[in-house]
Amino acid sequence: MVNYSYSEEGEVLVALMEGPIYMADAIAVGDFLMGSKEPNSQAKLILDFRKAKYNSSLASLSKIYEHQRERKRYFTSIREAIVTNSPLETALGFIYGKLCSNSANYQFKVFSAMEGALGWLSEPSPNASLNEINS
Repeated sequence: MVNYSYSEEGEVLVALMEGPIYMADAIAVGDFLMGSKEPNSQAKLILDFRKAKYNSSLASLSKIYEHQRERKRYFTSIREAIVTNSPLETALGFIYGKLCSNSANYQFKVFSAMEGALGWLSEPSPNASLNEINS
């Protein structure tokens, strides 16, 4: 099950994952994000897996990556954080991050605490222009 909320500032979409989570659930989060933001905008997302069990494999990461490519064309930039306390999900997160690392408009990090993820997402993007930083 996935529950959606926004950070206090309203800038970050938080997807709280609970129970068994499958590849389709991860793709649905991307669809929800695209449906909630205007095209050519900046997207910030946290996937909180601390109450979930991710039932997926390395093979499904490539399917999620294909969907991610569509999101990268929709937004000017995406910053995505995963929050997990599972060693397996941490490892899958790092592998996924490497898979996506060739994109200038996509940043991805894995965290063990929500505070760290929110802190990173509140920082200006290293690829941001001065106008984006000052606005």
